[in-house]
Amino acid sequence: MQHPATDSARQQHHQSGVCQFDARSDHPIKGNRFMDLHRQQPQPITLTEVAARKLESSRLNQNPVPPYVRIGTRPGGCSGLSYTLDFEHRRRPEDLAFESRGHQLLCDPDSYAVLQGLIIDYSDDLMKGGFKFRNPNATRTCGCGSSFQTQ
Repeated sequence: MQHPATDSARQQHHQSGVCQFDARSDHPIKGNRFMDLHRQQPQPITLTEVAARKLESSRLNQNPVPPYVRIGTRPGGCSGLSYTLDFEHRRRPEDLAFESRGHQLLCDPDSYAVLQGLIIDYSDDLMKGGFKFRNPNATRTCGCGSSFQTQ
């Protein structure tokens, strides 16, 4: 007979998509890579509607039209890391992929570590126009908003 607490735990893990249990003890398997990844819910990278429209118009001007938008970081800027935003024709095996407002977004794992939850916006402002990055991981950003620092 199953213990009510075990049944509850099994049901909770099953509903969350984690269904691996030790058959001898009816406890969730510890150290399972899937469970570790599941606990760390990935925060997607998203586009605002305005940014999506701007990317689409820029993407359609490319020949041939690239299917992907790559988002990443590189060393530079006054705060340590700069954002990169490029069009890509191929997805790399290690890439993390997200869909936002009809765009297929790619990000390498190293950049994703500091870009989780990033929201990309766009402004037509004459003085400070361009893509804007709202990064919840940034502890410091430069005045222009194109570079940032994390802890």
